[in-house]
Amino acid sequence: MNWFRTAVAAAALMAVTGPAVADDVADCQQQANLKLSIASCGRLLDGKGLTPPQQASVLLLRGTARLGTGDADGAIKDLSASITLNPQVPDAYNNRANAYVGKKLAGQALMDYGTALKLKPDYAAAFINRARLLILQREFKKAITDLDKYIALQPGNVDAYNLRGVCYSDGAVDFARAKADFSKVISLQPKVSSGYMNRGLAEARMMDNGAALDDFNKAITLQPNNIAALYYRGSLNLDTQGYDNAEKDFNAVLKLDPNNAQAKAGLLKLAALRKKK
Repeated sequence: MNWFRTAVAAAALMAVTGPAVADDVADCQQQANLKLSIASCGRLLDGKGLTPPQQASVLLLRGTARLGTGDADGAIKDLSASITLNPQVPDAYNNRANAYVGKKLAGQALMDYGTALKLKPDYAAAFINRARLLILQREFKKAITDLDKYIALQPGNVDAYNLRGVCYSDGAVDFARAKADFSKVISLQPKVSSGYMNRGLAEARMMDNGAALDDFNKAITLQPNNIAALYYRGSLNLDTQGYDNAEKDFNAVLKLDPNNAQAKAGLLKLAALRKKK
């Protein structure tokens, strides 16, 4: 999840003056130490002199900090209070939606993401956050729509191409588009194993076994202990009657993860196939 501090909140607090509160203002706004932020924001709220918009900004900052510490309930309380005081700030809805996701309250989260996007139609963070939730709900086509909009706004974001590739591969069943997205991931991060593994999966589903094997090999070269890539390569070898190589890959998985049920099942299937020969 993405937690967002906001320029809106910082600007509103610029008007708070006086040496007694200057440190608390700075500490409330900083992101490096979330516990310090929560405490400092609390002192500002307990004091006097904040206008309602400033109170809303401090509540937004504290709610976002609470979200960052995993306190979803506290975040929802603060962000809801901030929205009551100032219902026109999209960050408050986006961050409350993230907190609702943490509480498994998908309906409320989707409503808040929608409100954030009504207030700010080019709000990239809300698009990708909502897409993640839609993927969890297996609403892949809706997620693709959000990811298309996000990528138009942030064309260099690796996560977005990965997520959209997963949607095409697992939900929309458009393996060519999945391959294209994972190829984009590889172009952006050529030294990261997962892009090759995911593209290999798409290629295997397209029955392009040679290309899939090449990509699984690249993934394992970059990350020799990549259990998923070893398993997928073993499965591909099994399907293409490369039984000795399949056995090596499944055993490599079990060396790294002795209780891996998929690798054990692969070896059982391999043994049965060898008996038929």
